[in-house]
Amino acid sequence: PFTIRTGNITTTVLGTSFNIHAYQESEEIKISVFTGRVKVENTVNNTAQNDSDVVYLNPGRKATYPKGKDQLIVSSFDINEEMAWKDGIIYFKEASESDVIQKLASWYGVEINVENESPEDWGLTASFDNQSLDEVLESLGHTAKFEHRIVDKKVTIRYLNTIK
Repeated sequence: PFTIRTGNITTTVLGTSFNIHAYQESEEIKISVFTGRVKVENTVNNTAQNDSDVVYLNPGRKATYPKGKDQLIVSSFDINEEMAWKDGIIYFKEASESDVIQKLASWYGVEINVENESPEDWGLTASFDNQSLDEVLESLGHTAKFEHRIVDKKVTIRYLNTIK
């Protein structure tokens, strides 16, 4: 077995395939198991104090650790959503505007700035298969009614109608 430490979370791999989503700008850490088994520990106090500090994950299960809350939440997950990145697919399921922007910024290695507020709440479910950032933003812009500009590694989004 080997151990991966991400912030206050320690994941011990016990022979498996899995995914860890632990970006600094993300509000949570997620560990998803596809095959095998992993042990996930909350080490915020450098020791597992009770049963909720240690979970064992089997295939199809994931542990979520909301940053700032000392608990692990275990649930099932959509394998298409979790594994899509391996095939170059960006997958969104009922994603908020901030989730979409964060994922696109990380995926394409860009900084995304939004000039004004979206007139609507997002709940985006979509996938983009090996498309350029410009193509993805063009598609999203039709749905969310915004225009975008890409200059080097900086993207600017401006909503066309911000009256709610």
